[in-house]
Amino acid sequence: AEDGIRDHCVTGVQTCALPIYKAIRLWYKGKQEKVIENAHEDIVRCFTEVPELNAFASCSNDETVKLWSFDGTSLLEYRGH
Repeated sequence: AEDGIRDHCVTGVQTCALPIYKAIRLWYKGKQEKVIENAHEDIVRCFTEVPELNAFASCSNDETVKLWSFDGTSLLEYRGH
């Protein structure tokens, strides 16, 4: 869909040449749009789309789940998962 959630892609990115992925890359229609550096304090483990909110969630070894808009804005943070 035009400007829809299926046009977005979210990936982890290696930072500081170490095997620790704390950043998130946002892609739109195959083009990288934004990098959220230090999105988490530890390794980012998983992403899932939240179509009802036109957003995505990420979880990490830092025991947080974060909800993000596709422009990279942090919307909510849940600790202790």
